[in-house]
Amino acid sequence: MAYIAFQKNLDKIPTRTFDLKIFVEENNLRSKLTEKTHKKFENLASIVLTHLITSAEFPMVSLFREFTKSSHQAAEAFQQKFGKYPSDKNIRDKISSFLEMNRPSIIFAHLGGDSQKFVWGEVHRGGDYESRNEMFLSLELMKAISKPRRLQDKARAQVLRSICWMITFMHELMHCISKHLFRNILTPKIYDFVEDPRRKDRGEIGTTFELKYVGFVLELMVNKSANIPGSRLWHPDMRIIARLPDCRNVLLDARTIRRIIASFSKADLWQLKESVDFSLPSHEIKDPKSKIRIFDFE
Repeated sequence: MAYIAFQKNLDKIPTRTFDLKIFVEENNLRSKLTEKTHKKFENLASIVLTHLITSAEFPMVSLFREFTKSSHQAAEAFQQKFGKYPSDKNIRDKISSFLEMNRPSIIFAHLGGDSQKFVWGEVHRGGDYESRNEMFLSLELMKAISKPRRLQDKARAQVLRSICWMITFMHELMHCISKHLFRNILTPKIYDFVEDPRRKDRGEIGTTFELKYVGFVLELMVNKSANIPGSRLWHPDMRIIARLPDCRNVLLDARTIRRIIASFSKADLWQLKESVDFSLPSHEIKDPKSKIRIFDFE
């Protein structure tokens, strides 16, 4: 065992059901997901939303309070939109109202095009998107982890799908909340925030929340040599990596992933307490904008 996971509070949280608008966008046309797929994702998102809303600490407040302290523009945008000072209470009230009554639409679409760049999700700001309350998630990733190549991969694909969508939905939700609170103000560079790999003068609020809330950044390891022709992602050896705050890597097995998922229905999430470095294979190719690690090895 390369790590020890622990959980302090085992009190159960009754999961609520949240109605979500979920679409697929291909060739500039939007359509609804099948009822079965819609229900699967809605259930996973509801688990995340329940935990975020019922958490006694409401961890999002401190994150966005730091945002306003580091950006005068963000504080002004909040005051102009809501007519209130961005205090802890006012930020919490506006986030709670947003999650309860103004949740974003979710659109699965093709994001990123070349062989190196892979985008899990996006929230667009400015232009025609400024008034839209939407998050975009990778359709390619959904297809890759929803349709295993082999029958024996089915159970593992279900675990992969669940943890990927729960964490990705939560990550992009932070960007949606940021847009709701501060309009088009981007995350400034803040002490103790993860740096945006695309802009050294910016922070990355989604990744920062992953680290602070779940305790790690979720990444996928892709064995390029095992891919089927024409596919960037699906292969027999797709694995989940947890990148810890000290940048060490932990390879998560299916059992631990199931426990982390299950802990979303409890008062406290599982945390990785101790870990040993997982040695990544050589010949790594990784786009800094992505959380996909591509390897070319046997």
